[in-house]
Amino acid sequence: MRLFYAVFLPEEVKRALVEAQERVARYKGWREVAPHHLHVTLLFLGERSEEDLEDLLALGHRLGRLHPPFTA
Repeated sequence: MRLFYAVFLPEEVKRALVEAQERVARYKGWREVAPHHLHVTLLFLGERSEEDLEDLLALGHRLGRLHPPFTA
């Protein structure tokens, strides 16, 4: 499975991105992203086995506690 660490976006940011997508939807090759899939990828981990998932989740939680929350 393809895994990554990401930050979810505040609702007002998602709304703005959805509006922006609507404006560029007519361009060839544009692929719309559903609002619930919008995020900022911090680190792409690539293909990983399911056995790696538990350790990677634990690592992500530990790293997340080391940094203050993002604010808008």
